[in-house]
Amino acid sequence: MKLRTALVAILGLTIPSVALAQKGKPLDPDGVPTKPGDEGADPDEGGEATGGEGGAEVELEDDPPPDDMEGTAENPDAPRLGDDTAAARVKVPVGKRTGYPLEEVLRPITLPEITSEVGLNAGFVADPTDLELGLRARYGITRQWQLGLTYLIGGVYEDAAAMSTKFNTGKAFGLDVTYLAQDFIAAHVTVPVYVDPVAVAITLGAPLKYRFANDKIAIVALDDLLDIKIATFIPSLTNEQLNEARVASDMTGTVQAQALIHLRAGVQVQLQPKLMVGGQFVQTIPAGGDSSGGNPGAGVIDESKTLLEGFGQLSPSPRFDVWGRIGWGALDDLGSFGLTFGAQFRI
Repeated sequence: MKLRTALVAILGLTIPSVALAQKGKPLDPDGVPTKPGDEGADPDEGGEATGGEGGAEVELEDDPPPDDMEGTAENPDAPRLGDDTAAARVKVPVGKRTGYPLEEVLRPITLPEITSEVGLNAGFVADPTDLELGLRARYGITRQWQLGLTYLIGGVYEDAAAMSTKFNTGKAFGLDVTYLAQDFIAAHVTVPVYVDPVAVAITLGAPLKYRFANDKIAIVALDDLLDIKIATFIPSLTNEQLNEARVASDMTGTVQAQALIHLRAGVQVQLQPKLMVGGQFVQTIPAGGDSSGGNPGAGVIDESKTLLEGFGQLSPSPRFDVWGRIGWGALDDLGSFGLTFGAQFRI
């Protein structure tokens, strides 16, 4: 009886231990499952591994392969984190500006290819009252070739015949062509025409725009260097009252200038990307005629004069500008002090 009781007790302790061992859980000498990390440890040796058969074998997972097995995606010139010297050597390319510039100083003499511009201007002199209106259009055929059209709409001034101030329809227009020889200089030809009576001339110029001071300042000059009379007189494309005075001089037989030389020079300063200011000086010299010859009656014109004015331009966008000029049309005539303003739009 005692023997059977002992056997039952031994079997009761052994069977659960064997079952646990078959499930892969290591047991200590007392049949109790060991904790993770205790496999193969001898409790009598203070926990040192003995490599006994009770320990479970552990399999380590392999590291995943790199995304680029052949190293083709590596960039030896790429900056490395922590390497300030290598990062400092990396050069970021500066993008090249394209399109029509916002800054007037940076704009070319001719319009870009397939670009149109339309502008309206008004010039005003207070004493005697004279308000002149004009229309201007330009078209860029190519980067170098440009066509232009100017129409003198008319002027509000005192009509000598009517003895009253009224609007007088303009009768002058001009066609012009410009060729950009270099970025800073072009060749310019204009043919101004007056329709009643017919008067024709030709204007030659060499528009110059030389930039310096980090492209903040530009020298401009020689837009209309020489006017040459072809028939009757030299029409003005900005002043209808002057044209009527020249018509009167022709009717009275007054000898007029055969040519006009314009020594024009100015400066543009780009204060801000949208704002440009400057000034210009123009000395006009008549040639080939004698204003004191012929009949010294009404309509004799003194073509020699010195113009001095300041100007400014505001460009809210590369497509649109508003501008103004103020100064004397002739320094020896204080009454010539006036204001010219206008706007232009590009598409």
